[in-house]
Amino acid sequence: MSMGASGLDHRLDPATNDTDRSTIQIMTLQKIRPILFPLIKVISIGAISGAIGLEIWHLYASSIQTEIPGSIWPFLWFAHFAIVAHALEGAIAIRYAGSRNESPLQYGAYTFWVGTIGLIELFDHSHD
Repeated sequence: MSMGASGLDHRLDPATNDTDRSTIQIMTLQKIRPILFPLIKVISIGAISGAIGLEIWHLYASSIQTEIPGSIWPFLWFAHFAIVAHALEGAIAIRYAGSRNESPLQYGAYTFWVGTIGLIELFDHSHD
């Protein structure tokens, strides 16, 4: 491990330039990406499915004039936010998928389910 002028690890040395730091960050992301991205995708699909299920329950309860438990409301608000955020990400993917040689509707649906990871993959230039 190289030591800086002050005897500190080079990662803590203020003399280390920004290019070195960004290179280290990119290398770290490339190492963890094959593990992290699939995990996030699975979690995202489960979470958005749960959010849709919670919303369906809420709509059904409203239609039969039954109240859902008060302890569920924070989860319902989070579900609303997640559904809207994923819908916006899906819309962005639909808009730009054609320019990346992807089927807009398919990629929009994919991005809706996996979230931001879908947009990261769409705009990733390392595979061009």
